[in-house]
Amino acid sequence: MVLGPRMRLVLPYVNFILTSAALTFQTTVLYPRQQQLAEAVREQGQVLKRQGEMLRELANLELRKQRISVPDPVARTLGMLGMA
Repeated sequence: MVLGPRMRLVLPYVNFILTSAALTFQTTVLYPRQQQLAEAVREQGQVLKRQGEMLRELANLELRKQRISVPDPVARTLGMLGMA
């Protein structure tokens, strides 16, 4: 498809306008939104890290509680089978 002489004159300006609009959209809309999402992901990672620490502490407390009050049922079963 061959472009006419008028289109050859207009096409660079149309291209410039479209690319300028795309760049403006990226810098004013997409980039700030990406920054917000990145901050939300960082916060979520910190929350998950805190939850993991709390779960480890809870598991350690449960293990201490089992050692003090009741023997481990798995160890008791293995002892009955003569495997422990």
